Amino acid sequence: MNGSARYAMDVQLPGMVYATVRHAPVHGAAPESWNDAKVKAMKGVLGTVRLPDGVAIIADTLPHALGARKALEVQWGKSVADGYDSETMLMKTYAAVHADPNAKSQTLEAKGDPKAAFANAAKTYKAEFRSDYGYHAQMEPLNAVARVNAAGNHVEVWEGTQDPASSRAAIAQALGFKEEQVTLHQCYMGGGFGRRSLGDYSAEAARIARGVRKPVKLVWTREEDMQYGMFRPQAFQCLEAATDKEGSVSGWTHCVVGDGGVLLQTGIRIPYYQVPNQYIEARGTSHGIRLKHWRSVGHVFNVFA
Repeated sequence: MNGSARYAMDVQLPGMVYATVRHAPVHGAAPESWNDAKVKAMKGVLGTVRLPDGVAIIADTLPHALGARKALEVQWGKSVADGYDSETMLMKTYAAVHADPNAKSQTLEAKGDPKAAFANAAKTYKAEFRSDYGYHAQMEPLNAVARVNAAGNHVEVWEGTQDPASSRAAIAQALGFKEEQVTLHQCYMGGGFGRRSLGDYSAEAARIARGVRKPVKLVWTREEDMQYGMFRPQAFQCLEAATDKEGSVSGWTHCVVGDGGVLLQTGIRIPYYQVPNQYIEARGTSHGIRLKHWRSVGHVFNVFA
């Protein structure tokens, strides 16, 4: 090991300043106002920039930016996730959705006649499983460096990303650019596990760089990433199995309930076993929490269940 691997955190540009962000305490809320004058009067602080879901603090050093972040007081607007209680959702709501015959359901696998298999079963079995949100916990803090040219029509971004195409698209959308107006420099990354596959923080860096007209290195705090990150979704699972007189599995049903669409569904099918009668479904809810791939995605809870 010789330290030659270059991460975005290592990038230094002439005239570069530093930024960090205070995001909404509830996912999706927008800032309405903040104590701008007080923050700007602090040592080293160069300014603030409004973001769609947060406020960025720009300073001459990262410690000055982090210090000002602690003093930042923001009034937030309403969000879809206002009043959301994850424990109630996990322990009560998902089960109620599963039990509701009128709940919206998506059939993922239908084979044979599961109802008949259960009606004629020698034995039946039922189990429920619950899994909470999963945090990616990548070693390197989320960070990116951005520089907008003097004409304001091109941006360069340095970041470690699992999906450069998605990052480039997110940056272009944030600035109202075409993708060819975005140059993305791929760096090494200190862990990703799905979190570094979207480009939300690199798009923020680009917005900030355009706002202050200087190259910017944006660094999220670990606390910010845990509060306003993107998580593996919660999931409620209900599985039922029927066996015939010989003890073979003759019927199988599996219902997964949660918010996350396809993130909930991977690994739920059972193609490796000859179960003649199956019904596998997903039932969705919506609560406004930011969700993302988490390593093996739905395989974690579906295969375990």
